[in-house]
Amino acid sequence: SIQKTATTARSGEGGALSEVKITLELQNHSKKPVKDVLVTDLVPGIANIDQGLELGTLKPQEVKHTKTGAKVAWSLAELDGHEHRLITYKIKAKLSILGTFSLPRAAVEFKRKKSGRLIKAYSNIFRVEG
Repeated sequence: SIQKTATTARSGEGGALSEVKITLELQNHSKKPVKDVLVTDLVPGIANIDQGLELGTLKPQEVKHTKTGAKVAWSLAELDGHEHRLITYKIKAKLSILGTFSLPRAAVEFKRKKSGRLIKAYSNIFRVEG
């Protein structure tokens, strides 16, 4: 499963959002390990990804810019049974955001070890109050 949360890292003038820290919580609920785990998240066009990485965070495999925003992808070779992994990154708003800011859902794709079946799971849609 994948769960998405976000916290306001920095607020601008008048309580406007300027920087948001996003956390993707990845969890394998089964006893068996899963292979070829691919996590993708879409950052809306109103924000840019902060390239500065903190220690212990997983570096994105690719950052692809599209019309709707930036698609960020992380790749994990394997996720063990009952393993819990956190992926964090920051986004900076191009303009000051007032009101509610909606972050689209993240997706996780993985293969079952025995059957080799490809399975997809989606996170929640997270709303950040400005």
